[in-house]
This record gives sequence, structure tokens and C-alpha cells, in this order.
Amino acid sequence: MRTLNLTTSASPSRRPILLAVGLLAAFEVVSIGGTLVLDRVSDLDGKARDLIVEALLAAGVVGLIAVLGWWRSTAFSTPIREWRNLRLLVLPLALTLLPFLGGVRNVETSTIGLLVIGYALNSIAEDGMFRGIVPRVLRSRGLLVAVVLSSLLFGLAHFGNIVSRPDQSVAITAAQALGAFTQGIGLVAVRLATDTIWPVMLVHFLGDLFGQLGGLPIVPSNVIESSVMLVFGIWVYRRHRGEMERSLLASDAEESVMGVARTTSDRATGV
Repeated sequence: MRTLNLTTSASPSRRPILLAVGLLAAFEVVSIGGTLVLDRVSDLDGKARDLIVEALLAAGVVGLIAVLGWWRSTAFSTPIREWRNLRLLVLPLALTLLPFLGGVRNVETSTIGLLVIGYALNSIAEDGMFRGIVPRVLRSRGLLVAVVLSSLLFGLAHFGNIVSRPDQSVAITAAQALGAFTQGIGLVAVRLATDTIWPVMLVHFLGDLFGQLGGLPIVPSNVIESSVMLVFGIWVYRRHRGEMERSLLASDAEESVMGVARTTSDRATGV
């Protein structure tokens, strides 16, 4: 079987920004479309419905990475020995504990289980797309564009909450989108500086989960976390820009070699 050869140094699109916007649109189609369809054809409550939608999004993102062969350039398969600057995770991990400054909420064990599964799937979907695929697509536009635009698209993706949370005001949804954008700056900067996506996924997962379990109100907690992550992301960009750029270039080069090797193997075997 001939593999899909999209791992050469050439971009899969000569219009990476348009492609990135298209990926956001596809992400929202699955998110909003899945929500509307499930509401129409089933009697599932909101939690079960959202869990299914998150599973669809996670499967779609992982499937896309697998088809493109972008495991390395999205930092899912970076060898542990090549992870670097892990000290940068100290502040983001500390921020995930912020909600517990207000104590601990009384949450049922069954609800905690659903939250763990849901937020794990959400992290795979959102980080895989907006910290993995989208920066990879935008790499030819330069590091700054990759960082800012991937974070902006991450923020815009949260406007889908207008459908999944109809009782929530548009103002709150807009505030969530803004917070996601500013937080995203920090997350994608750390992802590129460390050259691995797994710790960032952990930070994202714990931040969402602890926000539901901690006693500090979600809004002020999110405002503080997002503001700090924005400043931290700018600092990481300025301090580790060279390493971040090399991370994208190195992964690109490795995949080029892998793509040539697979093509040569296919031709040799006549597959």
C-alpha cells in the first residue's frame, strides 16, 4: 500500500494561513455539528453529549496526524532524551493549582470520572490541533505567525460554546475566547521551547480539571492564569526563540528524510 507522501519539506498548501483557517472551520463543524445532531437524535444529557463530541474531535485530530505522518513535527513522538527546557513547566504547573486557593469543591466521584475523561479527550483534540497541527502548517510563515495565529484560532474555537452552552451569555463566551487566546500564547511557546507536546497537554488537562475541583471561582482564576501565561509566553518567545525555530526546522528535516525513505522502499518493493 502506497503511503501518503506529504512529509516532504514542501507545505501541503501554498496558502498555509488559509489552510489553518480551514482546519479551524473543520474543527468547529465537528464540534457544533456533533452537538446539534446529538441533541436532535438522542436524549443524552449535556455531559454525555459533550463527551461524545470530544471523543469525535480527538479521534479526528489523531487520525489526521496519522494520515499525514506528522507525529514528529507535532511533537507527539519526540524522544524523551530530546526534551529540553523542562524547567519552563514549573510556572504553568503551579498555575493549575490556583483554584485550590479557594478550597476544594464537593464533587461526586462519578462526576470526577467524567471530568477526567472529558478533559483528557479535550486536551488531545485542542492541543493536537492548535499546538501541534496548526503551528506545523504555519511554519513557512515564520515562528511569530505560527505562535500568534495558532493561539488566535484556539481562542476563536471557543465560540462554539454558544451552541453547546446556550444558557451562557455571549459576553462570557467572548471572554473565554480571549482567555484561550492569551493562554494559548504561553502553551504553544512552551510546546515549541520544550520540543514535546505531552507536558503542555498535561498542563492544559490539569488546568481544566482543577478549575472544576477547586473552590476559587472559575472567572477570576482563568483571568489570572491567562494573563500570566500571556506574559510568560512572550518571555519564552524572546528567551528561547532560536530553539523554538530549530525545533520546527529539525522536525521538518527529519520528516523529509522519512518521507524519502518510505517512497524509496515502496518503489523497491513495487507496492
